[in-house]
Amino acid sequence: DLLARTLLPPAQPAPAEQVEETPEALERRARLLWHRVALAPEDIFVMYIAALLHDTVEDTSMTISRIATGFGPTVASLVDGVTKVTSGARSSSAGSRASRSRQDLRKVLARAATDVRVLVIKFADRMHNMRTLEHMPPNKQRRIAEETRAVYVPLAERLGIHIWKTEFEELCCKYLNGYAFDLVAEQRATSKAARERNLRYLRNYFGTLLIDFQADGSIQYIQLLEEPIHTQLRRWSERPTELNGPPPVPIPRIKVVARDRDMCWRILGKIHQLLPPMPGKLRDY
Repeated sequence: DLLARTLLPPAQPAPAEQVEETPEALERRARLLWHRVALAPEDIFVMYIAALLHDTVEDTSMTISRIATGFGPTVASLVDGVTKVTSGARSSSAGSRASRSRQDLRKVLARAATDVRVLVIKFADRMHNMRTLEHMPPNKQRRIAEETRAVYVPLAERLGIHIWKTEFEELCCKYLNGYAFDLVAEQRATSKAARERNLRYLRNYFGTLLIDFQADGSIQYIQLLEEPIHTQLRRWSERPTELNGPPPVPIPRIKVVARDRDMCWRILGKIHQLLPPMPGKLRDY
């Protein structure tokens, strides 16, 4: 790998080595760590190095001990944590693959119990895989997307990394429900200008509505988000009588981040006072 080739003696490719990634692709994968996860300064370097070296033990003759010699025990421990238990097995049967996948996941979760950074690196690796899934054959696209939806989506939700959860769900939907996903994406492309105008209007409206709270610092920020395609499709599927018609229009989401919980309730009360909730439509979290 890039760092391994630069700072360590060369490792010979394993007999069943996969197609080698370019240094640029490896760096993009590693950069996901701090683009999407808040890391402590002391974690950034070791996690970045571990992310770059994450599959060298699986795909080359590199060993954990050599990584420890070159980069220290912390990096070696992180790489070992994300290295598959069954990296030497190459059976193509679905049952064998599922069994190997369960073993690998158990190992990652066990290591994450003592060092959650292992799981974060695994998430960044899977996110990069999902973002580049178009280069895979259809059967592999579906298998990886199904595994991501079953394993990584609930884990991301449990860890509170909602920005990754949302993107995982969006990419899974793209490959598991491709026709409907493309239909909605095309619809959105044709109405993009109108939606952007509506979002600007809503932002200005809520900024005026809550100006008193913003003036005294009670509101940290107001963010407008477009509804992800996968939730738009979920709403469509929940109304079977409308499945033969066009998909529902995307609903903009308004996120108001308050200073504390008490202020959150006060702001919500102000919004409900001026914009009464519709019966049956309010989702109280």
